[in-house]
Amino acid sequence: MNRRRLFIVIATLLMVIGCSRFDMTGYEDTRKGFSINLPKKWEIKRDYMGADVAALDPQGSGIMQFRPNVTVISESMPAALRPHDYYRLQFKSIQSLTDRIRNFHLQENRFVMIGGVQGKRLIYGYSVGELRVMVISCSVIHNGTGYVITGTTTYENFNTFKDTFLRVYKSFRFR
Repeated sequence: MNRRRLFIVIATLLMVIGCSRFDMTGYEDTRKGFSINLPKKWEIKRDYMGADVAALDPQGSGIMQFRPNVTVISESMPAALRPHDYYRLQFKSIQSLTDRIRNFHLQENRFVMIGGVQGKRLIYGYSVGELRVMVISCSVIHNGTGYVITGTTTYENFNTFKDTFLRVYKSFRFR
């Protein structure tokens, strides 16, 4: 087998092995008007701890056996609220936690498309006690409803889960 073919075989195997843990399954919430793809092998809970849906990795790791997770939260928005104001409120709510968290650092703050609508993506990290977490949070307003899609994992596992979190938010659609 020549080197090129060997490279293609190895690259294909690595892709299959790397993607198999995070195969996706569709989730739709007609009450809240959205659909999203979530990791297939994760535990999916509806109306969980204030979220419309939460997906939790079945395997915890590190301090307190933290389980990487994805949540979607939706809420009705006042008609006069502009998207810019909504994003500002989201950021202020994070800042309001500074008395309970340490080492907050904002890694990214940018506009992105979410379900075909312009939204905002934040990537940030912080510590609570000994636990260090990283978060990808995406916010968007559509037809008077605000949606926040959040992926959270430990700092140590962020690179492992980052692509999965990005795939999840990019799959978000309005129904």
